[in-house]
Amino acid sequence: MAKVHLSYRLKQETIDQTKELAQLLSRSEAVIIEEAVNAYYSRRKELFEEDTKNRLNKLK
Repeated sequence: MAKVHLSYRLKQETIDQTKELAQLLSRSEAVIIEEAVNAYYSRRKELFEEDTKNRLNKLK
């Protein structure tokens, strides 16, 4: 499995879907999970930066 933060847990349904997707794409489950987690945190970072920028603009 991919090295993800210990607080990150997958439901059994998600694990099953990941296995199926990995077979369809001929890729490992670990890579798919790692890419999904990276995309999630990347998007969170973008939203945080956007929110911070908006809050700073409101203070001006």
